[in-house]
Amino acid sequence: MTREFPKLAVTGIELDPEIIRVAREFFDLDKIQNLTVVVGDGGEYIKSYLGEPFDLTFVDAYLGGNFPLHFEEGRFLRDLKRVTRAGGVVVINRASGLELGVFKRLLVKVFANVEVIKIPLPGFLGGMGGNYLFICS
Repeated sequence: MTREFPKLAVTGIELDPEIIRVAREFFDLDKIQNLTVVVGDGGEYIKSYLGEPFDLTFVDAYLGGNFPLHFEEGRFLRDLKRVTRAGGVVVINRASGLELGVFKRLLVKVFANVEVIKIPLPGFLGGMGGNYLFICS
């Protein structure tokens, strides 16, 4: 994204310092312009964030292969909305195998618009699952 939009400021929050180390070593993390990396819990970061609102807030969080349960709570979802500017977008990536309808019902309590897009697994695995993007505004 920063190649296409060089003035774009990006903040990434990662819980596991080992992931940051690997990204620095193998994926040139430190060469990305306008990137701020925060090592910490995304939920705690969002809860205490008081800076300028984000245009796009993207959640791609997994803990032990599962979406963190506290990221399904109303408070976290309201905090996501709070840190995203009016007219901005919140995108949440979730793996299949979850109660999609239940999660969407939680989202529509907070956001006026919620769209769900399925990203299937590649090839013959596509029918077996994939990820879902919940696009909220």
